[in-house]
Amino acid sequence: MVFMAAAGCRCNDGGTSKVDATFVPQQTRIDFGRVREDDTARRSVVLAATGKGDVEVALSVGAPFGAVSHVTVPGSGQVTVEVLFVASDAFAEGTLTLDSATQHYSVTLTGQGVRPKDCPPSRSCRVAHYDFDSDSCKEAPSPEGAQCEPDGLCLEKGECHAGVCQGVARSCDDHDACTIDACASDVGCVQAARVCPLPSNPCRVASCDSDQGCGEADAPIGTVCGAVNCVMAHLCFAGQCKTVPTPDGFLCSPKSPCQGEGRCMNQQCVKPDAGTLSPEFVLGISGQPVFEAPGLLGAGGNLFAEVCGPLADGGDSCALVSWTGSGFERFTVPHLDGGARQLLHVAGGQVAFLAQGSTLELYAARNGALTAAVPLAGVAFASAVSAGNVGEVFVGAQSSDAGGAVWRVFSDGGQSRVGDALGAMYLATDEHGSVHAYAPDSGALSAFSPLDDGGYAVVSRDAGRGYASLVVVNQQAWVGATSFFPPDAGVALWHGTLLDGGPGLGLENAAVLADDNTGIVFLTECSSPLTSCLPSERTVAAHAIDLASGADLWKVTVADAGEVGTLKHAAQLVVPLGGVATVTQRHPLDGGVQAALEAYGNGQRLMFCPFAGEGTVQAAVFESGLLYTVFARDAGYTLEAYDVAVMPFSNQGWPVPNGVSGARRARP
Repeated sequence: MVFMAAAGCRCNDGGTSKVDATFVPQQTRIDFGRVREDDTARRSVVLAATGKGDVEVALSVGAPFGAVSHVTVPGSGQVTVEVLFVASDAFAEGTLTLDSATQHYSVTLTGQGVRPKDCPPSRSCRVAHYDFDSDSCKEAPSPEGAQCEPDGLCLEKGECHAGVCQGVARSCDDHDACTIDACASDVGCVQAARVCPLPSNPCRVASCDSDQGCGEADAPIGTVCGAVNCVMAHLCFAGQCKTVPTPDGFLCSPKSPCQGEGRCMNQQCVKPDAGTLSPEFVLGISGQPVFEAPGLLGAGGNLFAEVCGPLADGGDSCALVSWTGSGFERFTVPHLDGGARQLLHVAGGQVAFLAQGSTLELYAARNGALTAAVPLAGVAFASAVSAGNVGEVFVGAQSSDAGGAVWRVFSDGGQSRVGDALGAMYLATDEHGSVHAYAPDSGALSAFSPLDDGGYAVVSRDAGRGYASLVVVNQQAWVGATSFFPPDAGVALWHGTLLDGGPGLGLENAAVLADDNTGIVFLTECSSPLTSCLPSERTVAAHAIDLASGADLWKVTVADAGEVGTLKHAAQLVVPLGGVATVTQRHPLDGGVQAALEAYGNGQRLMFCPFAGEGTVQAAVFESGLLYTVFARDAGYTLEAYDVAVMPFSNQGWPVPNGVSGARRARP
């Protein structure tokens, strides 16, 4: 509450004994106008006597207004009462009441509180303030020489000159000859280790001294400097490469998931006996898994599968089931109609299914909630569905009425048409957001590249008819494991000859793998035409291809004729000339079923690790250093995990095998 003041005067008091004591306010409304928040405004109301007698007047008013509680109006005179308004940030309205013994008046009070605007300067070397009269921010240059903060962290000691902040270059010299000093405007000084040139002598190593800079030093004694076997070894001693007898205990073979490392002993590489793969865990699966490829998928350390009842929760419908990488069930979410779906891929936090070839369903990978069910404008094949690079899904749908087109479907169910793609049965996406479509009946290969306005530019070319796979590597399309096309409309960079050997060759299109340099394809080979080739007559072979030239690097047999070999899963390995890990199932000539994890490279089998126990592999996937398999065993279906962390898997964007053609793993 504020303090108030009143003033008055007596005029022409005749001193009579009985006089008229009345008054009247000269104002009935007071508007304080605009007042800055927390400021106090003052206005006056004049009370004038209408008789010759003194009048006692009581005043009453509520916050944010205030006045004295009573005044005396002298007879035939007047008194001025001060009324205060303490402004907030809003409009205020109140009533000042005036009461004498015989009279009552009201005076309406109004006022608009104004909160000053926050007025930060638009840039350095500018000062800003709030102007009350215009209710706006005003700005002016800072005084000359005022201190300021230069833009970027590579300037310091800033001063304002003509309204511009000028600084001097920051020194980033750390006085260390073994670092390269630089400055980045967003982080400031940065130092990178100087890379010294490697000596030509394999027994010398690059070194660096903080004062002198780059130099050379002897390699550690025992460093390998040439060929090594368990008889003789080329090793470094005092900076010289010498040939010495290989000592017992020297490492000659790396560890595998089912066999320990080999050591030289008596001039022989002695390896411990190879055993069977030992599972990290075995989990029984309730219900019947749906094994239409891919059957089992992994993402973010979790596993996903389609399973039909009876389920663990007692239901009989088909459901999306997810487990943690350690074997605990995360959720089981039955489909609304209970029918089976085809699992497609997991990407962008979404699990994609194809229902009856005409509806794309997306489920949240975190909890299994159905986020979108999108009817497609035609029929789509699993190979014509591919994940985009920002969580969307591309679908090639074919309709007898509307023709063929590629559609972009978002996680909320929204969709947009990318472009025409009649007969497209294979789709692949790349990390730049482009989608590639191949139609085997016409041979049309189309590349749709995103534009800034949300549309797509399309480039089409004839890639040849009849191929059965599409993979994209560094924006270049590898069609049918034979032709390699650039992203523009140019002709093929090369055309391979793998499938030109006659009708006895066939492509395992679900297992065409590629990293930045090397491609791996699996071909079935049969002495008779493929149309009459029995499973027992075919051989399965892995071929490594140089993606720069199309040249064959090596070939190795994965399953011999008569074994009825089946490739269940494959993934590339980082080894010289390329390598591949496979999960293969065979029916040997001597009977039974044999399932094994194997590795191949440079034309030979590098590793053979059989699974223990009786049973057949139904699905498999490599995920986060583990191999997960679904086995059909005598007691039912099991989810099993095996440690394969010692295997050098490629993580450079190769396609997911046995899944959607062209769906790609994220780059590290």
